[in-house]
Amino acid sequence: MALLAESRSWAEVARIAAEEAGAMLAQGRSATVEAWLDILPPEFLGRDPRLLQAAGVCRAQASPRAAQRAFEQAYEGFRAARDPRGMVQ
Repeated sequence: MALLAESRSWAEVARIAAEEAGAMLAQGRSATVEAWLDILPPEFLGRDPRLLQAAGVCRAQASPRAAQRAFEQAYEGFRAARDPRGMVQ
């Protein structure tokens, strides 16, 4: 990820983070996922509800309000995409 971020390949960072976040969070690697999300420009984070959902999980303990906002934005993103599976996660 560091090389992708260094080369400003934000779309690729976002893609990998979205694909891997669920498995990594299940393994307890929330600090790594949060670090990935933190390097993304905000517009990339807001484009994918999976990233917003992961951000909510990462921030749930340290910042419940920020986590709630991220979950709400993720829900709206899943709803706009007509993704009921994402909406109930």
